[in-house]
Amino acid sequence: MGHIGLNYKIGDRIPEMAIEKIASELAGALILELFATSIEVALYNSIEKKMPVILIFEKDIACSVGNVIRRETRLKTNLLPLDELTLKDEDRINISEPLVGCQVFPVTVKSLIFNMN
Repeated sequence: MGHIGLNYKIGDRIPEMAIEKIASELAGALILELFATSIEVALYNSIEKKMPVILIFEKDIACSVGNVIRRETRLKTNLLPLDELTLKDEDRINISEPLVGCQVFPVTVKSLIFNMN
């Protein structure tokens, strides 16, 4: 588990807000680890066959989630977490060739529109 970022010495009175922050971050880290191992179990065959695993998130968490999955599971090279994407049921995405040292992937979202007549 990573560093939480609070510096206190033994004997220091730790403010209640700091304790809540520590508890929240530890809970978040544990949930991420559980999510990572759940992905590995749920996608066992895809991982074994080295198929791409694409995870899409609305919030800016792809890097964190990807790091935890790579650290905690066998899913190392065929993982592509994408974030800050809001998709609707009928949307399609195109993922282009990576940019910036394979760290940035251009994504185009295509929405289908149906004639209701």
